[in-house]
Amino acid sequence: MSTTVWEVLFYACNLYKILLLARILLTWLPNIDWYNQPFQGLRAITDPVMAPFSRLIPPMGGIDFSPILLFFVLSLVQSFLQQQCPFTCRPLF
Repeated sequence: MSTTVWEVLFYACNLYKILLLARILLTWLPNIDWYNQPFQGLRAITDPVMAPFSRLIPPMGGIDFSPILLFFVLSLVQSFLQQQCPFTCRPLF
């Protein structure tokens, strides 16, 4: 694969981390209506990837720890991408 493809995948992981962080922070707000835009779109983007992780780590005491595992996996993917084709991109967090 060319360097450009690796960079696109790398930046896609960064973008997904930002969306995931937004989703996590918004869950702390009790008055969010997840069935209206833009929250419905954010939920539609993050739920399909978060669902398998939520099945692996069910919520404990009302707190969902599965996003932590998802962040870890996304960081591993980014590390793999950097090893495959070193470039100047750096993870946002």
